This record gives sequence, C-alpha cells and structure tokens, in this order.
Amino acid sequence: MQQTNRYLLGSRLALITLGVYAAVSKLQDTTVFAAQLRSQPLAPWFSKPLVWALPAGELAAAGLLIFRRSKWVGRWLSFGLLLLFSGCVGQAVLGT
Repeated sequence: MQQTNRYLLGSRLALITLGVYAAVSKLQDTTVFAAQLRSQPLAPWFSKPLVWALPAGELAAAGLLIFRRSKWVGRWLSFGLLLLFSGCVGQAVLGT
C-alpha cells in the first residue's frame, strides 16, 4: 500500500471515529446538548432543529466515509461540519 493511501485511510478512520463519538455523545443526553445549544448566540428557532440535525449529519458523514463510492462526499461533509465547529469555537473565543 502506498504511503499516501495509508494516510488517506487513517484520516477516514479518524473522521469516522470522531463523527460516531460526537453524534453518540450528543444523542445520549439530548437535554444537555439542547441547553448547550441554547447558550450559543443562535436564533432560538434554529437551535431546536440542530439538536437532531447535527448528530444526524455527523452519523451521515461517518457512514458515507465507510464506502469507497461515497468517501469523497463524506470527506466534504466532515470538512463542512468541522468548519462549522471551528467557526463556533472562534466566535466563542472572540466573544461575539
């Protein structure tokens, strides 16, 4: 196996693990996750659907990463979710 393919496989496995862990931890206690979302500077009507949409998106990204035919879609979805997370962290750090 080429070195590049090993890195790509490792990144896929890491993203699958991260997505499943993040989704399961949110779904285990949705009331805590909903309270955490309400404390974010989001519109109140927007945080309620995110309680279910965010874990579903994380599980979908992890599922797409499993199969060869959909691995690029899964990578882009994972990239988008990580970009959203980074934006939320940056917003919290900047205090806006």
